[in-house]
Amino acid sequence: MRTLATAGGLALFGALLWYGASSQEQVECELCVTFKGRSECRVGRGEDRTQAAASATTAACAVLGSGVTDAMQCNATPAVSSRCRTL
Repeated sequence: MRTLATAGGLALFGALLWYGASSQEQVECELCVTFKGRSECRVGRGEDRTQAAASATTAACAVLGSGVTDAMQCNATPAVSSRCRTL
């Protein structure tokens, strides 16, 4: 009986976590970055526009840069285009 109650409690807890995570609005941004003469566009998601844009920029700069210094410089480069939407 105790095992069944524990399993039921865990299932309820998991369902509440899933519902809470899925009910939050998400923002998706596609950004294009040009760094050292090369361009790359990537999509990122986050809870708001700032997080989504940062995620997309980081993804684009991972392709464009080579090393920590390039990554830092690329991430500080303004996007040449961006398009965001609420999911």
